[in-house]
Amino acid sequence: MYTSDSTSQFWQPPHCPNPNCKFFNPNGDPWPYKRIGFYWRKTKPNRIQRFLCLHCKRSFSRQTFSTTYWQRLAELDAALFMRTTGGMANR
Repeated sequence: MYTSDSTSQFWQPPHCPNPNCKFFNPNGDPWPYKRIGFYWRKTKPNRIQRFLCLHCKRSFSRQTFSTTYWQRLAELDAALFMRTTGGMANR
């Protein structure tokens, strides 16, 4: 998971998210992709980098590889983790 836009310029996608792409399984070889801009959202981080796999022509974002990809409220992870590890009851 990432925290700021300052690290987004150095972040590289680990593999192509398309299961039908040759570069889906990370095997150590560099795979062809390029940055194709950003999209804006209401929650932080507001600016999300977009990429394009040059092999299968599928576009994806940095958010695709985030643990909060399918969540509506990503900030709840930290609160739930603290309550779970703190031994609080589920009442």
